[in-house]
Amino acid sequence: MRIETSCYIDYKSDASKWKAQCITIGDFKLYFTYGKLLAFETPDVIYKTEKVFTNDRGVPSMTSSGHKYSIGGYRGTKSIKYVDDKLLKILICSQLLKQPFEEAKSNANFYCKRVH
Repeated sequence: MRIETSCYIDYKSDASKWKAQCITIGDFKLYFTYGKLLAFETPDVIYKTEKVFTNDRGVPSMTSSGHKYSIGGYRGTKSIKYVDDKLLKILICSQLLKQPFEEAKSNANFYCKRVH
């Protein structure tokens, strides 16, 4: 299985490359901005977090927003779905790690109960 790390934004400065990182594991990709998970790419779909990252003053981060927007390219051929952070983690556990749903749900700290 191929595992590699790369920058997914074409930065001019080597010092800036750590800001937008992609980890490729086989056919899957995990995208990060400043070490925070942004997206999970499968062979068919790109799942992006719905989360809006903000700076210290509570203003949306232009850099992280740009990183999230650039995932999949501006005219990507894959379907893009925006999901909650916990669902994103469940998808990673179940699809990448091949965990059964109940185990993936537990590992993502996702709790749901039956409503009558």
